Amino acid sequence: MSSRSEVTGSLSESVFIGRSAKGYTSTPELPKYTKVRINVDDDSCYEAGSGDNVLELDCPWGSQQMANDILESIVEFVYRPYDTEWAKLDPAAELGDGVTINGVFSGIYVNETNFSTLMAARIAAPQENAVDHEYPYKSPTDRKTTRQFAETRASLRVNAASIQAEVTARETSEAEMRAALELHAQEIAARVTQTGGNSASFGWSLTADGFVLESSGQEVFKATKYGVDITGKITATSGFIGSKNKGFTITDNAIYNALSSLYGTVNGVYIGTDGIALGGGKFRVNSYGQLYATDGTFTGNVYANRIQTGGDAGTIQGSQIGSGTITTANTNGYLNGGIANGYFAGDVFSGAAIASALNTNSFGLNSDTFNLRGNTIYKISNSSLGIKYLGYY
Repeated sequence: MSSRSEVTGSLSESVFIGRSAKGYTSTPELPKYTKVRINVDDDSCYEAGSGDNVLELDCPWGSQQMANDILESIVEFVYRPYDTEWAKLDPAAELGDGVTINGVFSGIYVNETNFSTLMAARIAAPQENAVDHEYPYKSPTDRKTTRQFAETRASLRVNAASIQAEVTARETSEAEMRAALELHAQEIAARVTQTGGNSASFGWSLTADGFVLESSGQEVFKATKYGVDITGKITATSGFIGSKNKGFTITDNAIYNALSSLYGTVNGVYIGTDGIALGGGKFRVNSYGQLYATDGTFTGNVYANRIQTGGDAGTIQGSQIGSGTITTANTNGYLNGGIANGYFAGDVFSGAAIASALNTNSFGLNSDTFNLRGNTIYKISNSSLGIKYLGYY
């Protein structure tokens, strides 16, 4: 058990009452704190000590050293509950002071003073934690903050021309919230303004001409007899643009008029996350970039890795093929072979390739014409030339 001097060191003042009290009762002292936990936020805390009797505190600036220091200062503290009907108490005594009564040292945690003969007071140290619920302790800093920085002011002014109401709450020395409502014959207006830190304001005005919403001095919504003007972001997962029957329908992933799906056959327009379609199935482009159209005209260049024809895709006619506009890919074998032979013959006559054999009865060199007879090559004039042909002259 701790001595009186040890406990007195934890209390600001000590008052001696002795037996000058009536109706004194006491209960066994509560177990000592064996562990301290400081909650910094919902996910982190600092702990010191061990055991089940825990002193739990909330402090966003807590640290491990702080938990260690608190445990060291309270580890020997003993809380002794008691109650009295009345006691002769020094009027200067305050909540939290130490008191010696009937030979037991404890603290003053309840003080109900009767301002009559002898200034008798009911003092007590409630059992368990009732004192923290009925009479919560606030540090001098908390009390100062409450008095000076949590100030709320309200005013109401009524005159023949208008009714004005205003409420102002000061959260800190620099931050303030102000709400105002004004009622005039020609206008009803309200505004909430925050100053300090992230300064902002929001207000509205109702007149005979329309309704206006403002944010930080900028008009974001205006409704008049001519319609609605909106400045800023609009989020809609349903509704209509225009009339329900003739306008566009809004869904979570598409906007459409009559044509409600990408592969639909109803004449209309569809714009969705899976593609774009119009004309009742005559034109569409899906989200993979695949284009489908029943007809079309291209006035510029067309770049394609492959062009397929036949079946429902139709045909490509010769009159539709221009010079240098078709390759041999995916054509029939005859066309492929003919074009390949033409390329090879050009290479032979240009000297880029050599033919292993020549099958002909006559050929020309520059302006002369030659015939082949037996094993001899002749000019048209029948004069023989000395040309080696198959091993002979």
